[in-house]
Amino acid sequence: MNKFLLVLVFFWTILLNSQYLEPRRVAKLKASVVRVMYKNIPIGSGFFISKDGFVVTCNHVIKPFLKRVPKPSNLNLYFLDNVFIQLSSGEKLEVGGLEYLLDKGYEDSFKNDYFILKTKELPPNSVEALKLGSWSDVKEGDVVYASGHPFGIEHNSMSTGIISSKFADKRWYKLPLKDTIRHRRESAFIDVTINRGNSGGPLIKKGRKPKHDRVIGIVSFMATPLSPELKQLKVLYQSESKKLPKNQVSNIKTIGLILKELENNSFGIGGAISIDYLSAILKSGNL
Repeated sequence: MNKFLLVLVFFWTILLNSQYLEPRRVAKLKASVVRVMYKNIPIGSGFFISKDGFVVTCNHVIKPFLKRVPKPSNLNLYFLDNVFIQLSSGEKLEVGGLEYLLDKGYEDSFKNDYFILKTKELPPNSVEALKLGSWSDVKEGDVVYASGHPFGIEHNSMSTGIISSKFADKRWYKLPLKDTIRHRRESAFIDVTINRGNSGGPLIKKGRKPKHDRVIGIVSFMATPLSPELKQLKVLYQSESKKLPKNQVSNIKTIGLILKELENNSFGIGGAISIDYLSAILKSGNL
């Protein structure tokens, strides 16, 4: 009997730390992870954190579609228009931005690459909200899994792996209408398949049981071996394209498109940012 229990525990441990995701986990991801869209164009991923319509994504996913409110005005600095989320059922719901993050809280959202959307009508009852954990709950080597819509595909994609490295990402940020600042952001490299379109999806620590799973990060970036070279090529491309007459720019534009595709679709290491920045906003009562 004792041998049987030892064997059972052994195989259960392997199963827990394998790439296998039980049907309950898969079903919950399908009910909580969404495709973020501008009109009919996929722009990223997101996930529900409440059944009444609050959805998390990355700031850089929706930033190109934020519109500034003309000043003087008593309204927010920005507003969103024609942005939608698509559920796994195919249903589309229009969303707006959390008012606090469209105004006073935008700087924090920009620096830490998170954003909160709100559906303009209540989502269906079939939607499930993911539970948030803490960045301190996860350590290097822990098993995690992610979900999203890579390359804008309609069907939800899932992948599993481990936390490869946790670190403080120190970089310079040019804030809108403000000076450049240096900011320290808690991040991690992850051994999980990540591609363009995954940004905004959840990074979840795999618990002992599905009910113990918690979102500990937001999929946010990818580091590629081509990045330094591509930056140099970008500078060269931008410089040379300005020198040529308009009727000779077509080849340069083609090179620019190739550079963009290489940067977006290169093999590399996936990255996520800490969920704690989002949690701080939720705890502050600014919803």
